[in-house]
Order: sequence, then structure tokens, then C-alpha cells
Amino acid sequence: EGSGAWTPLSSGPTYAILGIEWLGQRYVAVGGSRPWGPETGLVMLSDDGVFWETAEVPVSVPLSGVASDGSRIVVVGQGVIVTSDDGETWLESTPIPARMHDVTWGDGQFVAVGDTGVMPTAVILTSEDGIDWLPSPVSTIGGLSGVTWNGAQYLAVGSGGMLSSQDGINWDPVPYGTTDELYDVIWSIDRYLVVGENGTILVSED
Repeated sequence: EGSGAWTPLSSGPTYAILGIEWLGQRYVAVGGSRPWGPETGLVMLSDDGVFWETAEVPVSVPLSGVASDGSRIVVVGQGVIVTSDDGETWLESTPIPARMHDVTWGDGQFVAVGDTGVMPTAVILTSEDGIDWLPSPVSTIGGLSGVTWNGAQYLAVGSGGMLSSQDGINWDPVPYGTTDELYDVIWSIDRYLVVGENGTILVSED
């Protein structure tokens, strides 16, 4: 119960908000694109999901994914990755020659996914500290837009299909029974949930 009534809130900025996560002590929302005017990087923080504060970030491109290892927050976007240890001071890591769409934390490392942009192929990066990143050897045609960790393996999805990995470095394709493009994935208690175009919702316990 409790899912039938929704309260609209004003976040303040008129930019699109592209991602949101609960990081154990607060919510972090990210975005920055809008239909007119210049784009910017947007990070907002809230303790209760009602009152939001906007952080200053050193990038001028939209941000779309956020994760934390419990002490460091990592946010990814179009060619950039920014980090913060307190939610107030943000630093940009080495520029990334790819559009990064999502990031997760699991098994002692961050894993970020995205694409190369033009005639896209998948891009997967790993990092133990969120600052220094290494590419994983993938050659999947099409990008990746979502990634999660279930305690034993990573699962990434996107226009490039579905890939799984136990170490974040070596990835294998996963058959999933539809040709619809996949957009995002989460692990919830005992199962994966994947969403995509044309109303696609996929469920798997392994």
C-alpha cells in the first residue's frame, strides 16, 4: 500500500533530472539537459526526498548515473565522471572519450557503462576508487544504458543487448528472448528487473 498517491515537488532547476539513487544516508539526483539554452551538469542532494540542495559541479554536460561505495559518490555523464567525498566538493576525473550512462558499486569496485557515441559500441569501465578508470574489453555493437550488481555478478543492459560478468572485466552475452531495446536494470532482493521499449519488463532470478 501507499503507492497510489504521488506528491509533485519542485526541485528548483528547470533541467531534466535523468537519474536518482538512495545512497544510505541521502538521495542524490543527477541530470542537466533541457530543451532550450545551454546544458550543464546537475547534482542535487536531499536527506528526505522533499527538500533539495543543488551542488556545484565542474562540468557543463548532462549527468545520468550515480553510485557510492559508502564514502565516495561517483556520477557519470557524457564524457565525464565526477566524484565527491562529502556531496559538496566535486572533482572531475580524467575526461572519458565516451558517453557514460550508468554506474554501480559492487565487489570492491565501480563499474560504469555507456557507448562510443557515433555508430555506437559498448563501453565498460572499472575503478576501485572512482578516479582512475580502466576499460574492459567489450566489442558489443550498440550502447549500454544500465548496470547493477547482485552480490555475485554484474548485469548490464542497453541497445547492445544484455551482458553479465563476475569480475567487471570479462563479459558474456545473455539471451533474453526479445529484440526490444533495453533501458535499465535493477537487482531487488532476489531477482533482476529489466525495462525497455514497447513496455518490455523482464524478470530473472539468476
